[in-house]
Amino acid sequence: MCLGIRRGYHVKLDYWYSIFPLNNKNNKIINIVYEGVDEPSVKYLFLLRPVTLDFPSITFKQQLDAMLVFVNRVPEHEKLYIKFHPCESIEMRNQVIENLRDICNKSIAIEPYEKEIAAEEIVSSMVEGGEVCGFGSSTPIYGFSINKKITYSSVLERVYKYDNINELSNLYFVYKKAFHILNLFKHHCV
Repeated sequence: MCLGIRRGYHVKLDYWYSIFPLNNKNNKIINIVYEGVDEPSVKYLFLLRPVTLDFPSITFKQQLDAMLVFVNRVPEHEKLYIKFHPCESIEMRNQVIENLRDICNKSIAIEPYEKEIAAEEIVSSMVEGGEVCGFGSSTPIYGFSINKKITYSSVLERVYKYDNINELSNLYFVYKKAFHILNLFKHHCV
């Protein structure tokens, strides 16, 4: 028996989570319910995957430039939280925050999200009009089934071309073909 998670995009079970084809017979579907967290202040969230660690051909500057596309979407005087992947070091986290604060020319607060909870729990609690962005995080892919009141985005288009093993390129084209609710940013937004 195979296990699948319903994500709200009407995508076959094997399309996202498995490289092995799954027979759709005898599969057990689990609808996950998130209780959320008491975080009404999170409106803008970037889910940071360690792109430069996973894909050494992508530079730190290229990663920051891609993130800046989303940072520039955040309205003046708002707060952007960055949820780091657990494998990112404290030094890397500090470097990302400091550099984004330096290159951002808007009056927004850029803060690390410090609580150790799943991104899905944060997303389930976000307020209407909020936005979640990332590179290749799966949360924006199935997040629409968690919280339909917010926007889901990816800046993957800004870095996939620098990945010399083409994993991000493949991921980008899957995003583009199958996940139409996901905003894919191609140019800097101001």
